[in-house]
Amino acid sequence: MRGRIAIGCLLASLVAGCSLSPYFENAPQCAEGETRDRALACGPCLMGTATDICDERRQWVEIQCDDPTDADHDMFPNYECVLGGPVDCNDTDPAVFPGATGLEECIYQATEACTTACGTPGTRTCDAACIWGPCTAQEACNNHVDDDCDGETDELDPDQCAPGTTVPCTTNCESTGTGTCTAECRAAGADACDPPSEVCNSADDDCDTETDEDFRCLPGSTVECTTTCDSLGHGTCTDGCAVPPRADCSPGIEQCNGQDDNCDGVTDEGWPCAAGAIDRTCTPVGGGSGYRVCSLTCTWGACMVNTETCNGLDDDGNGQTDETFDCIQGGSTPCETTCDVAAHRSATGTGTCSTSCTLPAPAACTPPAEVCDGADNDCISGADNGFTCVRGSTVACTTTCATTGTGTCTDACAIPAVASCTPPSETCNGVDDDCVSGPDNGFPCVRRSTVACTTTCGTTGTGACTDACTIPAAASCTPPSETCNGVDDDCRGGPDDIFQCVRGSSESCAHILCGGTRTCPSCGWTACSGYDTPSVTLYDGTNYTGSTHGSPYPWGSGCVYIGDDWASSMKVQLNAGQWINLRDESCGSSPGTVCSFVGTGCEGDIPDLSAFGCTAGSGTVGGIGYICRASPCDGGESTMNNTVNSIKWSTGSYDWAAP
Repeated sequence: MRGRIAIGCLLASLVAGCSLSPYFENAPQCAEGETRDRALACGPCLMGTATDICDERRQWVEIQCDDPTDADHDMFPNYECVLGGPVDCNDTDPAVFPGATGLEECIYQATEACTTACGTPGTRTCDAACIWGPCTAQEACNNHVDDDCDGETDELDPDQCAPGTTVPCTTNCESTGTGTCTAECRAAGADACDPPSEVCNSADDDCDTETDEDFRCLPGSTVECTTTCDSLGHGTCTDGCAVPPRADCSPGIEQCNGQDDNCDGVTDEGWPCAAGAIDRTCTPVGGGSGYRVCSLTCTWGACMVNTETCNGLDDDGNGQTDETFDCIQGGSTPCETTCDVAAHRSATGTGTCSTSCTLPAPAACTPPAEVCDGADNDCISGADNGFTCVRGSTVACTTTCATTGTGTCTDACAIPAVASCTPPSETCNGVDDDCVSGPDNGFPCVRRSTVACTTTCGTTGTGACTDACTIPAAASCTPPSETCNGVDDDCRGGPDDIFQCVRGSSESCAHILCGGTRTCPSCGWTACSGYDTPSVTLYDGTNYTGSTHGSPYPWGSGCVYIGDDWASSMKVQLNAGQWINLRDESCGSSPGTVCSFVGTGCEGDIPDLSAFGCTAGSGTVGGIGYICRASPCDGGESTMNNTVNSIKWSTGSYDWAAP
């Protein structure tokens, strides 16, 4: 306390502006190299211990300051300073001090409560830069909240569990059992932990106070076992709680029991005789051959006269045993099995001869293994069980055309080869059943195949063979496409309906002004023919001569006209593109009149062209082409203006009769 008061006085003098000389005028001198420690003498809070050394001038010089308030010696005190002022938030790093970065906000390693990014309560710690670290939280058990903001709820630590689930736990007897995880995410306590089943481990697993009680023995204990010579021995229980194997079983001492107890290859050695042994060298009372039997106590019995009895021994010394009986007592003997009796056949099984030397009953007779012979040898599941089929029986097989036929099971109890398999009768199924002439032979058609059939209009179409292998009915028969044959192939629109005409037909026709006939040899009409051929006589252009011209006058060199005399026949031969005027006078200077043709020629009348007034141009009247001239054929015939006066014809001869 006095040191702190002195420091306080010293600081007060400095604040008041006083000199410090009075404090050091009487300072003692020191020896060079001497050191000393001064408490509360250094550091920003004067709470450090200063270490001084005496220099060559024999004056004290401070060489070290051990200050708990300024561990990093940056002259900024930490929170332990009692004088107040700026506090060094990280007194372990001289680069961190008040004002160093302007970001200082906390004391290094300090902690405080905070709220995490996902809104849960957490804590944060001030880092070395005096800045608060992230706000974190530990996941709580079963609060259904994502406490640690990792996107998962109530995820578990390795030593936790999900409440309500079955988890391993420790029982009251220290074994590992199972129980229900508690609401605190911990394994069930011992009282609530169900013990496991007992296992071989020298421990009480099921908590019943017994160890390995469900096994033959306890590991390491001495137990009885069977030796290599089938005698009773002793050995050590294995780690798996099992009786030791024969090789590890030690034989016991030899006993009188008719067995090799000590596994030395000898029976009942050390006794007068081996139990059950027979001596046939003794002489019975009264003489003759006899025998004696070693008793169960390994002593010889009395010598008896040899008489064969049922005992499994050669009583009468003739080298045979029980020869007067059905079989040797206790020995293996042929016998009839239950299936031998059922099949009325000789014995095929084996069994043990009874104590009365009779054959075993069929039920006690063991059948032989099954063989391929068409018989039930082993009295199980009938003849040749275990083989593919019963030898000699009729079985299903695959034919040469892959159908299912029948054949005889081979001597090796195998399905017959395809060549030996008889096909079935042919049925309507789209398959070649009988391997003859293809599928559905013998039926009108192959089921569901495409076949020819008769349509509703009597033509030959196509359809699917029915499920009864019959030709489809007309309603199910698809007609063919229409062809040029005078027949209605496609059953719609009549014969040759997609062509111009019906092949072989004919009809009347008009050839310009005359009637004729046209025919249809290949579904297209021929030209009209057979019409009448009257003639027209032409004038020569100046006067009527009654002569017939072989060709008309060319248009433009004069008018071709017809005179007043109609007694004679008239004919005109025209070329393609030429015209003929319809006039009844010459092309002289005298005006004339337009001729009216209303005659009785050919198939009808020539139309009266005089009634058709027109303007210059061309057109058609009643199918006959015409031209209307703006002027007559010569300038002197004004009455011809704007009247029909000429007709244009195609190539050929066109005839009509006079009216």
